[in-house]
Amino acid sequence: MNLDLCPGCGRPVLGIGGQFSMLDSYYTSYLPEASRDANLFGCWHAACFHKEPLRGNWQQAILSNYTEVRGYEVVAELDSGVVLFLPQHGERVVVSPDAVVLDLSFDGGIQRRVPGGVVCRTLPSECSLQLDDEAVVARLQEQLRTQKKVPLMQIFELLGTADCVLHPEALTDSYFVWHKGLARLWEKQWVTANLDYGVFVPEELEPYLTRRKPRA
Repeated sequence: MNLDLCPGCGRPVLGIGGQFSMLDSYYTSYLPEASRDANLFGCWHAACFHKEPLRGNWQQAILSNYTEVRGYEVVAELDSGVVLFLPQHGERVVVSPDAVVLDLSFDGGIQRRVPGGVVCRTLPSECSLQLDDEAVVARLQEQLRTQKKVPLMQIFELLGTADCVLHPEALTDSYFVWHKGLARLWEKQWVTANLDYGVFVPEELEPYLTRRKPRA
């Protein structure tokens, strides 16, 4: 992925579950006139968008799009967000007050409990990072070659965004993991590996967790 820059702080956004808010322009029709600021469009650090006074309008706009266009049904309205359900696929997502849309289907299930919630595990998936800083890319590639993994928090630190991470306790054993086949794709500004990480889920959302069903 070519990392987007957060409209709030101007720094790169690593778009992993629970850590970003995507404000797409197609939500505009659901927004009050006062909230239709093009400067807000884009991918935000969730921690940055938390400070945005119009965030509640964006949560409602996303909810309207999911229910009116995509066919999701409201299951529960909680402090952590509004839980939605897509009947034909059995999928559940939650839209948080900070406009974070989080899929509540985790193939890896619950990994452990932490204060205030649980850490759920994603299955490793391919992830590519395109960075202008060739020295940073070279450092990541060398660490993957020699140590076979890079702590995800280290990548946030290299990007200068460690202070934007929500619930860092969920990422203590999350990694960018070496894969021989993916390493063949590397270039001076490009590194590809498997991403294996945990996602914090608030305690009140635990009853709504599910495992992903394959689509026909």
